[in-house]
Amino acid sequence: MADRRGRPTGYELSDKSKKKISKSRFGQTQAPETKNKISTSLMEYFNTEMGIAQRKRCSEVNIEFWNSYSGKLARNIMKSGLKRYWEKRKKAEKEFGV
Repeated sequence: MADRRGRPTGYELSDKSKKKISKSRFGQTQAPETKNKISTSLMEYFNTEMGIAQRKRCSEVNIEFWNSYSGKLARNIMKSGLKRYWEKRKKAEKEFGV
């Protein structure tokens, strides 16, 4: 184990050092191996009983929200926004012949 790289076992970084490392890595793409590891672990988590229960709970909360008064208001706002978008798009298509 003498050729092991990095910090010794049990070493804790200061918050300042963690922020510097995080900032230096910001915007860099991950290696495909790393993406695969993350993807695999997420799939394993969400296919466990706990993950399935969590998804079920989230869907129940979403249904409760969309059926509530606030959800109805949100739906109406989204509908009117989409309607305005499509009206503007149709007008632009007629105007520019797209």
